[in-house]
Amino acid sequence: GNCTSPSCSFDFIPFHWYGTSLSDFETYVTNFHSLFPTYPLWITEWQFTGISSTATTYLEKQALQWLDAQNYVVRYAMFGPMNSANMAGITNGAMITDDLSGLTNVGKIYAGLV
Repeated sequence: GNCTSPSCSFDFIPFHWYGTSLSDFETYVTNFHSLFPTYPLWITEWQFTGISSTATTYLEKQALQWLDAQNYVVRYAMFGPMNSANMAGITNGAMITDDLSGLTNVGKIYAGLV
């Protein structure tokens, strides 16, 4: 909706991010925090795009550690296709399940298993 009334309020800032570098991700999140310093952030979808599964795995580990260290990021959800796909640059390297019955390395990282 349109929030133009002075009585309109919100409790948190939700947003999505897709890109290819950890520094871009960190900058994007930090900029949102700078714009809304008194509100918690919810990253409702995020993923690295157009890179190999090896690069995705490495960047996911780094990003999760960084996110957990930011007290203003209170919720986040990694976006990953559940089966073979290429959606807007999100390739099979970002899959979180392998065949709907097991987790990929990316899925295990997100679940905190590795």
